Amino acid sequence: MSELYSLFVKVKISKDQLHKFKSSRPVAPALNSSWTNWWDSREMYDKHALQVVQSYHADSYGQIIQEIIDEKFSGSQDLYDPHSGTWYFYVLQFSENYQEIIPMMAMLKDLAHYLEPEATGHAFLYDYMWESKEVMFEITYQNKEAKLTSAARTGQLPSEIVTEANQILDDWSTELQKRYED
Repeated sequence: MSELYSLFVKVKISKDQLHKFKSSRPVAPALNSSWTNWWDSREMYDKHALQVVQSYHADSYGQIIQEIIDEKFSGSQDLYDPHSGTWYFYVLQFSENYQEIIPMMAMLKDLAHYLEPEATGHAFLYDYMWESKEVMFEITYQNKEAKLTSAARTGQLPSEIVTEANQILDDWSTELQKRYED
């Protein structure tokens, strides 16, 4: 079995817009060159052509986030920092399967519609726990757009965001260990 990769999301968003996003119903995006270019850049076993971009089947994005958090095995946190106006969502053990991550990617790409024009951010799925430095996907946020990149290694991501993600996930892992020891 492959090891599960960790999800890290950090984006500037107002509390009201985050609420609207979480209240929104999942939508399946159109298959376009952004998706196919990303898919074609991935290395995987038994690779088939990407023919459709699946979305989650739920009443809202908030429901999906809560279901992930409720799955204790995942080690998830949904956190809003009102001082910086930044939303963090991270999952220590999310997935290692490309087909399985596409609905999350679709959700995170849809997040761009709720951002202010000057908002920036990052979302990526990487091998935090096993340190192979692999990246399954990276999404950057700027100008109300979510750009899916072809980054495949953490060295291709901005070093400051990887450092921040590693520190936050280190702290979160330590917190979870303390909770389970008590």
